[in-house]
Amino acid sequence: LGSLLYAQGKLDEAGVLLREALEAKRATLGDRHPDTLTSMNNLGSLLRAQGKLDEAGVLCREALEARRATLGDRHPDTLTSINNLGSLLQDQGKLDEAGVLLREALEARRATLGDRHPDTLTSINNLGVLLRAQGELDEAGVLLREALEAMRATLGDRHPDTLTSMNNLGWLLRAQGKLNEAGVLLREALEAMRATLGDQHPDTLNSINNLGQLLHDQGRLGEAETLLLEAHDGCAATLAEGHRTRLESRAWLADVRRAQGRIESARALVDARVLSTARAALGPTAVHARLECAAGGGLSPMQAALERMRTVLGPEHPDTRRCAAALSQEEEAARSLHGHHLMRWTAGGRCMQAKRGPGGARGAKRERGGRSGARVAHRLGSQRECEGLTVHAANCVHAALLVVPTWK
Repeated sequence: LGSLLYAQGKLDEAGVLLREALEAKRATLGDRHPDTLTSMNNLGSLLRAQGKLDEAGVLCREALEARRATLGDRHPDTLTSINNLGSLLQDQGKLDEAGVLLREALEARRATLGDRHPDTLTSINNLGVLLRAQGELDEAGVLLREALEAMRATLGDRHPDTLTSMNNLGWLLRAQGKLNEAGVLLREALEAMRATLGDQHPDTLNSINNLGQLLHDQGRLGEAETLLLEAHDGCAATLAEGHRTRLESRAWLADVRRAQGRIESARALVDARVLSTARAALGPTAVHARLECAAGGGLSPMQAALERMRTVLGPEHPDTRRCAAALSQEEEAARSLHGHHLMRWTAGGRCMQAKRGPGGARGAKRERGGRSGARVAHRLGSQRECEGLTVHAANCVHAALLVVPTWK
């Protein structure tokens, strides 16, 4: 029953039953009985879905170590644990460690189960997601297309694993700038998830959030806000405060409102509690940076996100390089705007741009033609807002772990 509730997206109810089952099996069967390890794996999977990664990690490691010792490295249950721990490590930003495990699981599943077994396809999908996070977009695309084509053929277009794979390939296409192609897949995935899983299922909410972000990228802000608000409200009702999808939907909703010039509405989404939760759950990631900037936190969140990306992804990763370029642009825009404001007005309110020289009207024209976020802030008279992320820069700051791997 706990597993059924989990599949239906009723995570809190499922958690009560899965904890009860694990405690009872530990007491009656012992810590290393296969049924105990299955319960351990199931509860770990649930905790990961709730965003409780540290607690999930303890259970996943215990289950894997016990299965290696009692069942061997190539037993299907052991491979499930290898896959699950690899996916969890990816969620935690430990991409190299995750890669070792995900490759081990895929190679063993291809050898023992065949290329088209559902578990093998899950491993193909998960390794593709990891490669995308590492910036290996072409290699990731090969795997994600293989997974989706095989899942359509063997599981059908509306199977949950097929829909997850569809979502992941759509997300990769977005990263490659193929927004129209990405939109086709993300819409198909969302429509099918609504029909088969319901509007409040965590996978559906993630899909709503993803399509909303794509519409944001395309400049379709009204449509984006509608979806992101739905994702935000659904996540608030069903997911823990520290869950990545919940925080991400709030950050992107704030981004849309900033892009629309609704600065106070964006700030209202981000209070001290939200920032504290994001800092504890995510660390200095791009999602946390977006929330800080929505609250008027200046450039420092973006700088912290860049340092995190350099550490986790490396300085040459595409996301790191985009973030660095965006930060450079933002610093230039902030300096330019600051100088512009200093030169623009005398104490008596006269416009100094009437004077000839380097700081004259030509400089003002260049400022008016600057980045969209600076223009919005200039219209609102808010120098403080220009010192935060502009819309263009926010689009460039991508987290390393935007897609959710499938656990099986």
